[in-house]
Amino acid sequence: MDTGLQDEQLALKFGLPYVLLRKPKPYDTTVLNYNWQVFETQAFSIYSGVTDTINKESAQITWLSILRFLANTSIIHHHLHLGSNSHILRDEELETILSSQSGILHSLRGVGEPIKEGDLLAKILDPFTGETRSSILAPTDGTIFFAHEKPLVHQNTLLFQLVKFH
Repeated sequence: MDTGLQDEQLALKFGLPYVLLRKPKPYDTTVLNYNWQVFETQAFSIYSGVTDTINKESAQITWLSILRFLANTSIIHHHLHLGSNSHILRDEELETILSSQSGILHSLRGVGEPIKEGDLLAKILDPFTGETRSSILAPTDGTIFFAHEKPLVHQNTLLFQLVKFH
């Protein structure tokens, strides 16, 4: 969280592809991460990309990043792959794509994929006929940072977030 007390350089030691700094929302004042930062303790939240299911690849990326952080800060002495050359993002750098229709999401692209403006990212299908209700096109060049994975979507559901190329 961008509290003004965070250490972005310390966050890079996890070796993950992105470090996302976002402005705290009102509910954040009740979470441990925010309160630790306010009381001058560095705190990080690690999101590996999968939250609804157990994913071994995602879990391995997460625990290796924690071990990498501990090694890079000399808390443990262990040799690990350096990880990614992290890119620091601010939430305003992300392009958000919402669904314009409800229906069945047929996603064609996933997290980490580079995309060009106009690329077809997904279709929303009518659950009764299978016909395309809406085509989701990339509004800009970038990389997919977040992709909705559940098959049923409502109107105005967050479908994708893109890291825009500058």
